[in-house]
Amino acid sequence: MNPITFHVPSDKFRLLPACCIHYPIGETHLLKQWVDAVKKDKHAYTVLMGDSLDSARSHYRNHVRGYRADENSQLALDELQKRVVVELAEILKPIKHKIIGNIRGNHYWEFSDGTNTEQLLCQILGVPYLGVLGAVRVVTPSRRDLVVFAHHHGGGGGMTVGGDANAMLKQEAAWDADIYLMGHTHKRLAF
Repeated sequence: MNPITFHVPSDKFRLLPACCIHYPIGETHLLKQWVDAVKKDKHAYTVLMGDSLDSARSHYRNHVRGYRADENSQLALDELQKRVVVELAEILKPIKHKIIGNIRGNHYWEFSDGTNTEQLLCQILGVPYLGVLGAVRVVTPSRRDLVVFAHHHGGGGGMTVGGDANAMLKQEAAWDADIYLMGHTHKRLAF
């Protein structure tokens, strides 16, 4: 976790988070519509909630790392992933000043130097990498603070919306925040 403070220029603040973009196999036209919506709304900001790319899940990464006899393949795969990150960064570039930060999901690629695709995306865009858990204090000009808690694996309490809601409520009991953002299950709910 890398807690940060983010200052907004107005007391009006709208949060339009993005989770599970799964670029490049996700629905790119919807990604571009979302970027346009964030760009056009002068009060909108976002948190990237993980799985920006659809690279490799944990078991696959562990399997690939377990085979150490072929370093050339790892470097070739690293280069392919870097190109995809650069493509996604180009799409997100118009709103980079509105991206509060980015958390890690579970579909990232781990490069041979130990960094991951979410970190590289943050580096290219010049936005904070929050790690697996984001804690953000949003400060307005009138000094009203909002605390945002963001975690990719917030749900997964079951196949139902109620299971996800219960998992979120458990997180709420553990952290003192005003807004809780969770992803991973591809369900949309707010309460």
